[in-house]
Amino acid sequence: RWLVGRSQARLVAFSVCVAAIVGLVGVGVGLRGGGLGGGVARPPTSAVAGGPTVRAVPGTATVVSASVYDPTGQPDNPTQVWRALGTDPKAGWSTDTYLQPFPTLKPGVGVMVGFAGPVQLTRLTITSASTGSQVQVRSAPSPGSALSETTMLASATLQAGETVVALTNSQPVTHVLVWINKLGGGGDVNVTEITNLRFERATD
Repeated sequence: RWLVGRSQARLVAFSVCVAAIVGLVGVGVGLRGGGLGGGVARPPTSAVAGGPTVRAVPGTATVVSASVYDPTGQPDNPTQVWRALGTDPKAGWSTDTYLQPFPTLKPGVGVMVGFAGPVQLTRLTITSASTGSQVQVRSAPSPGSALSETTMLASATLQAGETVVALTNSQPVTHVLVWINKLGGGGDVNVTEITNLRFERATD
């Protein structure tokens, strides 16, 4: 009886080893095929400021980060900054509403965007209904750079709808600040809203 029991135990152990080897081979094949997801190709996306993902579009410089830039340390609506990238067709990002125009309370406020690496921009299209707002497009060494460390690339006064800003003479950049130095409106209602910032890059 003891010999029979030992033979059965060996048989069971052998079966378990075979099953384990087959399982490991299957996992290895799955990983070589692109992981457990089966290697299905997905379009490139970039996460922006905690908001929904922004899909990459051919010819468009894909923004991978965005934040509200405010030298005073009191950023306007920072949790809604992703709306400035056109991710919400029903709403945009806006500054606070000020009783007095800039620079009475602060020199300005802006949106700082970042790219995955240096990119040669050709133009920026700003969509806004805040007619009369004035913006400066500036390159920055980093998201936390002082305003004096940024470099002016272009400036524009916003029209109703889309305002195109040419950037063809600029150098490759990694971070760009869209700096609002004059708000729209007037009197005791001074505010600027941006519903989309679309950066276009040079293509081969």
